[in-house]
Amino acid sequence: MLVRSQDTTDEIERAIARISEQMNSNNHRTGLTTAQNAAGIAEMLDLGVPVERVSKELSVKRKAVKLLGAVGRREAARASLEEQGLTLEQAAIVAKFFLMWTSHGDTEAVEALVQCQRHSFDYQARRLLADRKEKATRAERTAPYAEAGFTVLDGDPGYRDDSKIHWRYIATAEDAEADPRAHITEEQVRQRPDLWGVWVRTDTMYVEVESGEPVEEGDIDWDTFDDPDVDPEDGLRHANSVEERDVHVPQFYLLDVLRAEEAGLVPVNGGRYQFNRAIQLAGFNPTNPLPEDEEAREAALLAAEEAKRVQRRRVRELNKLAESATDVRREFIREMLSANKPPKNAATWTAMMVALAPHQLSEFHSSDLLPELMGDKTWTTYDAKKKIAAAATAASESRAWMLTFALTVAAMESRMAKDAWRSRPQYVSEYLAMLTENGHTLSNVEKVISGELRPEDIDIA
Repeated sequence: MLVRSQDTTDEIERAIARISEQMNSNNHRTGLTTAQNAAGIAEMLDLGVPVERVSKELSVKRKAVKLLGAVGRREAARASLEEQGLTLEQAAIVAKFFLMWTSHGDTEAVEALVQCQRHSFDYQARRLLADRKEKATRAERTAPYAEAGFTVLDGDPGYRDDSKIHWRYIATAEDAEADPRAHITEEQVRQRPDLWGVWVRTDTMYVEVESGEPVEEGDIDWDTFDDPDVDPEDGLRHANSVEERDVHVPQFYLLDVLRAEEAGLVPVNGGRYQFNRAIQLAGFNPTNPLPEDEEAREAALLAAEEAKRVQRRRVRELNKLAESATDVRREFIREMLSANKPPKNAATWTAMMVALAPHQLSEFHSSDLLPELMGDKTWTTYDAKKKIAAAATAASESRAWMLTFALTVAAMESRMAKDAWRSRPQYVSEYLAMLTENGHTLSNVEKVISGELRPEDIDIA
């Protein structure tokens, strides 16, 4: 336990008072830079001042105090924030990238944030955080396979890469002779990891809430959903007793079909087509249309593989950009719907949607987002429309219009899936234009959704 003399304690208190007064005075008068604020907070924390007190003294959120204090102790972090014009809240987000990922910080993310336009800062931060979280999670899931000698794939080849063959189409020659429907087991795959690539797929399954035991969907009485007072039918279980959870399932792919024979592997379950296609792509099929010259054939194969790789990566990256853009857009919508009066052009846009796409309001998932967008966590998707109807009966005329507007917005947002940049839902351009007129700044991926840009216009490097 550290024991200080009274003189030492008084000296520290004077230092705290001096730093606090200087920072508050300068921030009120001309405003300290973010780096200067970070340095001051770090100095106070180093003197032993509790986070709660620093927060109160400087009127800064406690979470920001912790992050800025950590940045303030790092010269490189302060230097990158100097003269960037970041707010304290934005600097706190930048600080996460200095502290969360590596001992040296995520300098690439920091550079992207401090150089991006301020109106897109929130979107960029969410995108980068989601990207780093996904990479960390995937690295954690795939690490055991990499250590075992497997090639970790950067995406699911699925039906897009015919050079790799899914393990369900492969068996050992011995097993295939005994049972033509058999396919190779994970235990057998692990005996030759050098032959295989692995992609860890995320699936969902129903499990019992208390035990975590898997439950078949057909054993659930869905008529009891969100209604604890209703008894399930005989032989079925109450819907509230189960929940969906993510499960991570490895998918193995044979990387080189030309090594299948020496490994004793043969096609099963209709896999002959997959084998022949992979052999053709390898340039060994005499009917294949690739150039006969060996160098030209190799160049053509490499170019085709690279084109497919870029396209797969573009899909993944644009999906991630769309998810980040959705977070920012829905935060804007929540604020817009919290007002008492409808926003600009709300009546015009709502009338157009009701006239041209009335089916959207009655679709199965049209009200799923109402609790989130209305900011009321006590609502459920099951009774959200009933809540809106009840609120409308007691609302003013303008608020009732706002509730109608909210129903229509929620229905449109329910169609804004992460691949909306490809599907481009009906009337999405008008929807995004209405949001833009009310102050929302479209991200590049939203401009693709609206038709202003093409997917190829977005740099995914």
